[in-house]
Amino acid sequence: MALERFIEAQNKDFTRALQEVKNGHKTTHWIWYTFPQLKGLGRSYNAQYYGIEGLSEARAYLKEPLLKQRLIEIATAFYNVEGRSAAEVFGILDAKKVQSCMTLFHKADPEIQIFKQVLDKYYNGELDWKTLEGCSLKIAVFCGSTHGKDPAFAKAAKELGAWIGDHHHTLVYGGGHAGNMGDVSLSALDHQGQCISVSPLFLKREEDPRIKHHIDVETLSERKDKMIELADAFVALPGGPGTLEEISDVISLVRLRRLNAPYCFYNVNGFYDPLMRFYDEMVEQGYFTSLHRSEVHFVDSLEELTKIIDS
Repeated sequence: MALERFIEAQNKDFTRALQEVKNGHKTTHWIWYTFPQLKGLGRSYNAQYYGIEGLSEARAYLKEPLLKQRLIEIATAFYNVEGRSAAEVFGILDAKKVQSCMTLFHKADPEIQIFKQVLDKYYNGELDWKTLEGCSLKIAVFCGSTHGKDPAFAKAAKELGAWIGDHHHTLVYGGGHAGNMGDVSLSALDHQGQCISVSPLFLKREEDPRIKHHIDVETLSERKDKMIELADAFVALPGGPGTLEEISDVISLVRLRRLNAPYCFYNVNGFYDPLMRFYDEMVEQGYFTSLHRSEVHFVDSLEELTKIIDS
């Protein structure tokens, strides 16, 4: 559904909605399209019709100038109300919808301060957990079961795990807590993230008791296939042949349009520079197209990596 559905609905009564919020008391019915939530959180026709499909549509919403301007304006009006709780302004049920909306758009663009300010003022800074769950990604991280020689590899793995946890995403990884696999998983757990461990029975290792989701498989190929099945995005940290095999399967599936998911090599301290040159050589020798090469991302920083994942 196009974003025009919001504009058409708001054109009828946005001025009235804005005035009601400024007055500190909602009296008419416009919450679904003025403070939209994730689709699936409500069961009514309006909740479904005006539901936002995910972070991608929420970001598209904020790129539409009129919708962005109106959401910021009415959120600011709510923020400026004094002496009343969210429930007193909207009613108990609609106050929860506003919390959900502010959570969604804060996740979509943290640079817009008013959404977080509303959450801080009226909801003690608490984000709506159902919305976070709906926005979260399952991120498969392929990496080594050793730490590697460069301390930067472990540091990058820990920083990635922390980012996954801090942003309420779920780590999908190959199980255990050895090497960089342990670095990324333990860091995600330390930052209140969730982990899904996918491990062959013949490699079964002791795992942190905070990991609640375990999937046992028979072979390495089954582990790889299950991780690809589960994940919404893929990252290859520095690693060995197993890491290369896993991310190479992702690249092939995306290339053949059997998988639609962002992926990248985390090129810590130039670890993947030789591979990057090899991909360029594939293009030169006619084994890889320039278009497909442009889809293989090598990133040097966590900031670049998260932009790829969030794209």
